Amino acid sequence: MRRQDAAWTRQVVEVLKQPCGSMQLQSLARWLQCLGVVDHFVLFVYDGDQKPLLLFHTLSENLKRIFIDWYKKGPYLQSPFYLACRKSQANGLCCLRDMASDEFHDSEYFKSYYSYLGLNDELGFFINLKPKCTAVFSLMKRLGGGNFRSDEIALLNNALPVVDSVVQAAWHEHRRIGGASASENDKKVTETFECFGRGLITQREREVAKLLLRGHSSLAISQLLNISNGTVKVHRRNLYEKLGVRSQSDLLGLFIRCLESI
Repeated sequence: MRRQDAAWTRQVVEVLKQPCGSMQLQSLARWLQCLGVVDHFVLFVYDGDQKPLLLFHTLSENLKRIFIDWYKKGPYLQSPFYLACRKSQANGLCCLRDMASDEFHDSEYFKSYYSYLGLNDELGFFINLKPKCTAVFSLMKRLGGGNFRSDEIALLNNALPVVDSVVQAAWHEHRRIGGASASENDKKVTETFECFGRGLITQREREVAKLLLRGHSSLAISQLLNISNGTVKVHRRNLYEKLGVRSQSDLLGLFIRCLESI
């Protein structure tokens, strides 16, 4: 056995012998930092229509307010990672920018939220926990730190089985200590979608609004609803007028205010 293989094995054993949950996740984060330069780690679980469930992070309190608290208030609905989970993304390591439906810097998600994070690059380990429930373990680089290099990504790809094991264990530990059921706060998202614009917009306009809130373009909506792009633009213009908003970011802001009022 080569010396580096022996070291790799010892490091993996050190991670796996830690108690399941936050201690093991912290050990995992330290190990992954040996494979690539990572500034922040965040682990979210996306379970159906519920709000993202935070299982782990390495952020300061100030950064947590931006990266997590603000994100959970609504911007997550347009996150490429969240949208990929909704489409049952397979297990693996993915780059956020590669998953963005439009040019990343022109997307509503970037303009209304991501640009404020001060990040240069982000990778995510996708771990399927059960049907329609996926964990994403995010690895982030700050501005000025460059993108993840190809050799770093190759090493991190090799770490997938270890990440899978640790994340699965953290999820089962969370459920064991009483976190299996959704909170009332999580259920508000589904309720807000169902009543958003009620009495002001039509059912079809609500469908278009829901897809806009999830970050889809007019062209993507036309394909999903099997209607013409021109028809989508008419619905979009009408619902904007009825709701008193001018853009997709205004629509997201209105949805967040509705969510907070329930």
